[in-house]
Amino acid sequence: MSRKENLTPWPKGVSGNPGGRAKKTPLTDACRQILGKPVPNGLSGQSYAEAIAEQLAKKALAGDISAAREIADRAEGKARQAMEVSGPDGCPSIVINMIDIAGNVYGSKKDNSLAEPKG
Repeated sequence: MSRKENLTPWPKGVSGNPGGRAKKTPLTDACRQILGKPVPNGLSGQSYAEAIAEQLAKKALAGDISAAREIADRAEGKARQAMEVSGPDGCPSIVINMIDIAGNVYGSKKDNSLAEPKG
């Protein structure tokens, strides 16, 4: 195969890497394996994960806020954080961006009327 053939793009609908990048998570895989094992000399055959969760719950009940937050995040998912983004004059940025786009399509940004599109 010549060098020029190597530089041509893939045909439409064909991926050069259909499986995507390999998911290498050796540390995560090892942690999951250990967390599933029973704790040596543990009570009633608890797994490491169950023993850790129990200790975390005990700390939360004793008033440890970070332990309580961790349990809530794991059980219910992290709370969404509201964020407001505003432009230079206090208007939301999305509005400013839409005005910029409209100005580029319909004419001058200074002209607030929507004339016929350029073209």
